[in-house]
Amino acid sequence: MKPVPRARSADAPASAAQARTQVLQQRHLLALVAIADAGSVHRAAQGLGMPQPALSRQLAEAERLLGCRLFDRNSHGTRPTAAGSAVLPRCRLMLRMLDGMLDIGRKRRPQIVLGCIPRAMHTLMPPMLGHWEPLAEEAAASQQWMLRVIEADSVSLWEQLTQGKVDFAVLREPPRVQGGWPELLVEKLYDDPTVVVCSASHPAITSRDIALERLLQLGWALPQHGRTSRASLERVLADLGLSRIEPVIEARSFESLMAIVASTRLLSIAPAVVAHRYVEWGMLRVVPVEPALPPIPVSIACQRSLLEDPWMATFWNELRQAGAHAATRVMPRAAPAEGSAGAGARARRQAPAGSTKVNP
Repeated sequence: MKPVPRARSADAPASAAQARTQVLQQRHLLALVAIADAGSVHRAAQGLGMPQPALSRQLAEAERLLGCRLFDRNSHGTRPTAAGSAVLPRCRLMLRMLDGMLDIGRKRRPQIVLGCIPRAMHTLMPPMLGHWEPLAEEAAASQQWMLRVIEADSVSLWEQLTQGKVDFAVLREPPRVQGGWPELLVEKLYDDPTVVVCSASHPAITSRDIALERLLQLGWALPQHGRTSRASLERVLADLGLSRIEPVIEARSFESLMAIVASTRLLSIAPAVVAHRYVEWGMLRVVPVEPALPPIPVSIACQRSLLEDPWMATFWNELRQAGAHAATRVMPRAAPAEGSAGAGARARRQAPAGSTKVNP
């Protein structure tokens, strides 16, 4: 007896081609991400090497399947709507996960991409990599994951995280928005102190307790605009009613700044961990200022859905453990080191206590 064919419901697709248009597919995800990155359907189509009408159809299909408009189009280009802004990070995440599955099939290890602010490269990354190394070897042996770390400022990392371009981000506290960031998991790790530094032999820094205002007469080398530590210093100056510092030199890295300060009369700022390393080498002194600069909160963040992957959840826990270890390293020291003996010590003996000598 032959089985009786099941009757197709009125809502069922009539063909395989129609069935493919009833489910969001990888081509839709690629189309949405390409349009968002290019800022226009025309440029996105060129980048994908496909006709613009075909890409417009894929966008229309995606909007129909999701039941909402994803992009606004005007003379200035194509911009995501509120719904589009919410959908795009998930698109990027899904594409990354799909790529990860394909890499496993091709016997290539998929990557965990970690974004990190410069100051945390000194405090968080050493213990994190130390904790992660045995797990990374296990992951490599089983063809699971490999780690890639990129360094950037908090603003850039936050943008990359919300767009799904990095899996995890170590950055300062996220920007406050109404309703918060429900799709993201954010956890504060520790407060990272910032200190003012000068060369170990600086002749003009002679007191043990200096008002920040008095240091404005001296030359400075500072991080570039947009860096967290620079913004923190400028907020302190604004609160005191003082003018902003116009630095002699701006640099991208703390290492460049420390090297410059060690051999000049310029002052700078740096994470305490970085500064004390140069103090121990006899190259710098920490300048105790009043008021002290506020610490920079360091947090970790990721897409909540990412932690459904066991290796991603393991990596998140490794970051938290490394953060607990880093918190012990950045604790303020009992007293700032004075650097090596020599010209700096002679200058301190020559100047009256509690004064700040400023040489022309």
